[in-house]
Amino acid sequence: MFQSEQRRHLKRNYLAYALDGGLVMGAMSFVHGGTVLPVLAQKLGAPPWLIAFLPNLIMIGLVLPPLFAAHFIEKLDRMKPWLLVTGFFQRLPFLVAALGLFLWADSHPTTVLLLVAAAPFVSGLLGGLGLSASMELASRIIPGQRLASSNALRFLVAGLMGIAAGFVIEQILQRWPGFDGYGMLHLIASAFLILSYAALCTIREPVPPQSHPKVQQSFFETLKEMPQLVREDRRFLRYLNARFFSVGIFVVLPFLSIHAMEVTGEDEAFIGSLVMVQMIGAFLGNIVTGWWGDRGGTKGPMLTARFGFFLVALLAILATTPFLFYLIFFIHGVCFNMNNVATSTMNVEICPAARRRTYLSIATGVMLPAFILSALLGGTLKEFFTGITGPAVASMVLTLLSFGFLWGIRDPRHGGG
Repeated sequence: MFQSEQRRHLKRNYLAYALDGGLVMGAMSFVHGGTVLPVLAQKLGAPPWLIAFLPNLIMIGLVLPPLFAAHFIEKLDRMKPWLLVTGFFQRLPFLVAALGLFLWADSHPTTVLLLVAAAPFVSGLLGGLGLSASMELASRIIPGQRLASSNALRFLVAGLMGIAAGFVIEQILQRWPGFDGYGMLHLIASAFLILSYAALCTIREPVPPQSHPKVQQSFFETLKEMPQLVREDRRFLRYLNARFFSVGIFVVLPFLSIHAMEVTGEDEAFIGSLVMVQMIGAFLGNIVTGWWGDRGGTKGPMLTARFGFFLVALLAILATTPFLFYLIFFIHGVCFNMNNVATSTMNVEICPAARRRTYLSIATGVMLPAFILSALLGGTLKEFFTGITGPAVASMVLTLLSFGFLWGIRDPRHGGG
């Protein structure tokens, strides 16, 4: 019954799932945390430590709630109703930030800076409440052998939107280089977030039979059990370490667009060109990872992405021309989305089916201290070292550690530990 219903709605759900996630990620291209927001925050008077947090704020918000929501989501029969509630409020903060930029940026820059920084964080918090439910929904509506290509399609939609976003950012900031231009970018992002919600509403969720007994635990029992689950699953422990150190790229990323403008002497419209090049790379990364992940598993793309992140950090130290910065952002686009597509699939495949939602919550929750520490490290190094060298070297070291842990894991698609 479940499989027949899954097959009956597969085309519809495959497309709706891709559009939902793709439109959300594409919307974020217009207010990109690694390129647009650092420059905007600097204009609003943000200190280096806050700039260091900007690429991670949405993720910091995203990774904490699953730990607290796991016991609740474990007991749900249907995931979609919960996602509709959390998803509605998740899409509002960027609209509030847009209004702040239009109305108060010149007169109350500190207040608007708080709104701009809070938008990704609050949106992430609300999205995190539904994150493990979203992953569970994906496992229900799309067969495992099609999941990598489905995730790739999501990032493909986001990549196409990102390429267009780069052009739009360039044109808007050329014509309106002040706060109104950034307000327009937040407004555009809000419009696409509303469209993504419409796509989510069209998904038809089949409910699987209870092949495993439903976990009946309190919130504190679930939290208490999590360390034991990790200790008993050595492969999962290695995977958590690989994920933890994968944030190395975020040590250097917050300062890349600012550094590129300072070194090359380009104006703010240069940000749009960097976003465009990055999203062209993301587009190609999606195509490669969708094909590679469906056929050969996801470990290979994840290792390749980490090699690319190492190269990005190295080139950041050496680059002095617009061409080299275009190359840096292109490689980052390829590898960032390659890693995201592969990780989205690996997260589902590496977890035991009976406890998938709790395992997913752990895999997500471990990233909270990682994101916070990477931002603190990046901000501290930027304060004490001139230029980009300090954050870039730290980024390379952490990326190598992640590569080493991931190398010791056998791909779940191939079995073994």
